[in-house]
Amino acid sequence: MRHTPVEADLQAQLEHALRRETGRAVGWPDWSEAVPGAIPVVLLDGLDELLQAGAQLLDSARQWSYLREIERFQAREAEQGRPLIVLVTSRTVVADRSEIPARSQVLRLEPFGEGEIERWLDIWNSANRSHFERHGLHPLALAPVLQHAELAAQPLLLLMLALYDSVSGDLHRMRYERISRTQLYERLLTEFARRLDDGELYALLSFTPLTDRAQLVQNLGDMPAAWPTGRDRLPTLLATLFKAAEWDPHRSDPGHAPAAVTRTYRNAVYEANLLLVAVLAGGDVHASAFVGSEHLVDNWRRRAMLWKSQLSSESWELLSSALHTTRCWRDAQPDLLIGTRQAGRPTDLPHLRAALPNGAYADEFTTLERTWRG
Repeated sequence: MRHTPVEADLQAQLEHALRRETGRAVGWPDWSEAVPGAIPVVLLDGLDELLQAGAQLLDSARQWSYLREIERFQAREAEQGRPLIVLVTSRTVVADRSEIPARSQVLRLEPFGEGEIERWLDIWNSANRSHFERHGLHPLALAPVLQHAELAAQPLLLLMLALYDSVSGDLHRMRYERISRTQLYERLLTEFARRLDDGELYALLSFTPLTDRAQLVQNLGDMPAAWPTGRDRLPTLLATLFKAAEWDPHRSDPGHAPAAVTRTYRNAVYEANLLLVAVLAGGDVHASAFVGSEHLVDNWRRRAMLWKSQLSSESWELLSSALHTTRCWRDAQPDLLIGTRQAGRPTDLPHLRAALPNGAYADEFTTLERTWRG
């Protein structure tokens, strides 16, 4: 649902999804009646993401009554002879605040137990057998994973544990150590950044902007407090990967492909995520470290325009609201300081959209460019 126009009604959202998937403008009544007697099942995946994307566009009444809107839509469709089943997924913290229609069926997905973890590992080890053999690694055993049962009970964090172990087989060395999810993210990203080949990191960070997942950004934002000495080197490493993102022809391919997307899209998402992680890990960073000091304005604008052209409007809104830029000087050269909040000074550029022509701050950015060039 992160790609759905949040301000539209449910029918318009469904028709938007149909057009996105098929490339054709399809009306919902025509689509739902295409197979007589069939009852469509609609999966609305991620109510929390929809509400997050619409935080600045929807009033609170519409945000929390969205499930009732679905109920009314179903009632109307049933009256028209087009009944449908709707499944909505959400994190509990969001679902608890929504108005849930009285006749709805609510299912809570429980964390993985030992049996589910063991079956997941069987699939993981089978799918990655060739990787283990090439790198002289052992399959991931159940015992060291259960030492971190609190993390392994969550599917996403179980995947992160497995990815961490797949780099150097170090998970068994941590079997007597308690780590938080924040420390797990930190260790995984540090290990990926340390390696010269960023194939695994590219696979992890090139399909979805991290800002689409508020919980991930929050976890990553908590990393510095738990980070070991030397974390100041990570932004430099990430800046190096950023510069090579679209030019690296020798990047290894671990075969991770959760969605069919273009290379241009993946490069754009990867760059944006590298920049975000660098900001979250190191505080403020300089734009020149990522796009170079020569022709800084043009290069920064080009990157921002690429990201906007590839991301959905909702993803771009979330990303551009998360990163803020401030004018500064670095080594006697004009620069931009990129952070996750506004510094509040009069010379601040309010957010990433300032880099775009014809945007709300285009005139101010053009003036800045002329000033820099004398």
